[in-house]
Amino acid sequence: MQVPRSALAILVTGLLLSVACGGGAPAGTSAPTAPTIAATTEPFSEAVLLAAAKNEPPLVALNNSGIVTTLAAEFEKKYGLKVNGTKADSPTQVQQVTREVQSGNVTLGVLSIEDGALVQAQLIPQKIVTNYVPPDMAKSIAAEWQNPLVQLWDAKVIGYNPDSYSSCPITNIWDLTDAKWKGKTSIRDPLGTPEQITWFSWLVADDNAAKLATAYQQKYGAALQTTEKNAGYEFIKRWAANKPITGKSDDDTAAAVGAPGQKDAPVGVMSLGKFGEAPGKGNKLAVCKGVTPWIGYAYPRYAVMVTNTPSPNAAKLYLHFLMTADGAGPSINDHGGFSANTDVAPGKNEFVGTRDEWQRSLVFLAPSGNDRGWQLRTPLTDLWRLNKI
Repeated sequence: MQVPRSALAILVTGLLLSVACGGGAPAGTSAPTAPTIAATTEPFSEAVLLAAAKNEPPLVALNNSGIVTTLAAEFEKKYGLKVNGTKADSPTQVQQVTREVQSGNVTLGVLSIEDGALVQAQLIPQKIVTNYVPPDMAKSIAAEWQNPLVQLWDAKVIGYNPDSYSSCPITNIWDLTDAKWKGKTSIRDPLGTPEQITWFSWLVADDNAAKLATAYQQKYGAALQTTEKNAGYEFIKRWAANKPITGKSDDDTAAAVGAPGQKDAPVGVMSLGKFGEAPGKGNKLAVCKGVTPWIGYAYPRYAVMVTNTPSPNAAKLYLHFLMTADGAGPSINDHGGFSANTDVAPGKNEFVGTRDEWQRSLVFLAPSGNDRGWQLRTPLTDLWRLNKI
């Protein structure tokens, strides 16, 4: 699907105003204070950065996605600069960068990381990472997506195995809590996946909890009865108690759901990339569409520069590259999603659908909710852990 740049800008503005099904600030809380954008006074000069970067050691880049190896190769092809790119989950990135900066022995250069709540609450205030917005792109990246800098938007959705079912067997998100699906749903372990706990923090926001309460009544024909604060907390508690299969990665979820030949396969929440990879890995996967009230959630990947990196010019050039069509393409062309830079067209393939369908069917983990996500991280982690036992 190709969307003209002007139209994409309008759609992105719509996302910011509505934050899809999640609303703007979480209901029941005061609106978050707009973050201060990191000032960038020097003009962007590709030639100046490149000349300086040639005298620096190879850039070291970490990324939540294995696409980092492709990005490193494309960057080297374009600039002749070596990048050592490694896939690492958010907790691993945080541990490594914190240890290096505190010891004064920094080798890292750039993080592409999904744990925006921790980046915003700790890494930036403690000067472990530095927020860098390419100066020539400041007008094409919405202010709300500049601190921390959002690199791109991806999504995790409910998937099913078409070898087992002619269509998605899940029609209401509360199905995940039904006895029929006990032990037959799958998700990457939230206890090791901070961005999924951030998703939970959006589910317990008053507006989303109200939608969950409505969905419950639609499914069961009676109002939800709960001693929890709202339907969001009750949903999380019931799903955990329904003994979902929890793996170490989305690959584990994709394998559990998509193994061919299953007659009674589980369903699972996984990143869109797993649907793009499925044919090559022999998995059978399809996206559950039409689930009430959402089929999953959209989440940002943030890109930040490591403080005192030995390769600051290469880091700035690499961050600029990530925000271009060349840098976004390897990620979004495989399965959809879109760059935070409105000058970059959306991906070639869409497993969810158009931008309108993203808005209707996904909860958006907007950066404005990072404070809430950080504050609720421990109680929501405990809620899942205690009920999963």
